[in-house]
Amino acid sequence: MAKVKITRGDVDGFYTGTTGEFKMNIQRTGNNVPRSIDLVLLGLGTCTISTVSHYMSRKGLPVDNLAVELSAEFDEKEGHYKDFSIALQVDDEIPAATRKIIAGIAKTCRIHRTLDARPQITIEINQPVDSNAS
Repeated sequence: MAKVKITRGDVDGFYTGTTGEFKMNIQRTGNNVPRSIDLVLLGLGTCTISTVSHYMSRKGLPVDNLAVELSAEFDEKEGHYKDFSIALQVDDEIPAATRKIIAGIAKTCRIHRTLDARPQITIEINQPVDSNAS
């Protein structure tokens, strides 16, 4: 099971994300640290490039210039992100038919499939941890 923990930072609007021993600062908006949507895009992008890279390597295709650029448009009216866009960069020598296959392979990454599946999100309120308990 994948598990992370997010806690409030010392400054309003800043948070600390922890997964295993790794910690990072996160900001809801701003340019000092990644925003929450940036983390979603980074996760999707990393999954996409690793899935495509694995496929291309198995097929003996060049991966030196492989890159993925992602964006997401914010719908002000609805108050959520929509219309994620993924642009793959591959070597010019890769034929159009193979590029089409690679685009299909990109859709098989776990994060892409998870987002497509629109998973149920359950929210529960935990009891505060008693810091005085031994």
